[in-house]
Amino acid sequence: MLGEPLFFQGLFLIALALTSSKIALGSPIRDSSPILDYSDQVRIKHLYADNEHTHLHLQITPEGKVSGTKEKNLYSVLEIKAIKPSILVIRGIKTTRYLCMDSGHHLYGATDYKEDDCNFRETPENDGYNLYHSEKHRA
Repeated sequence: MLGEPLFFQGLFLIALALTSSKIALGSPIRDSSPILDYSDQVRIKHLYADNEHTHLHLQITPEGKVSGTKEKNLYSVLEIKAIKPSILVIRGIKTTRYLCMDSGHHLYGATDYKEDDCNFRETPENDGYNLYHSEKHRA
C-alpha cells in the first residue's frame, strides 16, 4: 500500500504530473502561520515521481509518514501554496500535515509548519514537469 518510501528519501526530486493539476482560487486552509498569507492562490495536486523502475504518487499519512503509492488516494491530494517567489509550502489535504525534510534529508509530515524544514523550491523543467528541493536542506 505504501509503495517504496526509500524512493522519496535523499535527493528530493519530484516531478509534477500536469494532467492531474487543478487550480483552486479562494481562501487557503486556515493556519496560524502568518507566512501562509502570501497569496490567495492555492494549487491542489497529486505529486508524481518516476524513474525507469518506479512510478508513484507522493502521500502523507495521518501518522506523518511520507511515502509513495501506485494509486491516487485521499492522502496523496496535496495543497501547494507559494509563500514567496519560487518557494512553496506543501500540505496534505486529508491529514493537514505539512511536507517537510529534516537535516538528514528524510521526508516527514509535520502537524506544525517549520520554515527551515517545510519550505521547498520549485524549479520548472523543459519537459513540462517541476522539481522540488528543500530550501534549507540541500541534498
